[in-house]
Amino acid sequence: MRRALLAVCATVGTALLLSPYLLGCDRQSVHFSAKQMSSLVVTRVPIVLQGHNVRISGTIELLVVVGTDGIPTCISVVRGHPILTSAAIDSVKNWRFRAYRRNRSFVSYSGSLVIDAKEFVAPG
Repeated sequence: MRRALLAVCATVGTALLLSPYLLGCDRQSVHFSAKQMSSLVVTRVPIVLQGHNVRISGTIELLVVVGTDGIPTCISVVRGHPILTSAAIDSVKNWRFRAYRRNRSFVSYSGSLVIDAKEFVAPG
């Protein structure tokens, strides 16, 4: 039985407490590991913890579905602190990934994205 995951679809821009499989956030036919997924990132937007002066450590893991144009279409939280995950989702929505070509045509893909709390920056 799968836990309910916080899923955010970039096209809708709203947070829903549903399984990503109900929203089409399931793994695509091409799935990458966290290390491979990290190498496919072209543009990173800094992850800013707005209004939080607390020190939170740890990592978060996101399942990201990337469209044929390299734009994230769906982001699901796998694990992580709620304050960190909401900030990470807001940032990752604006990240750009390499488009992936398979059999001479671009395809969407998915993969785990592990982000360390050290990558987060304080506002200001």
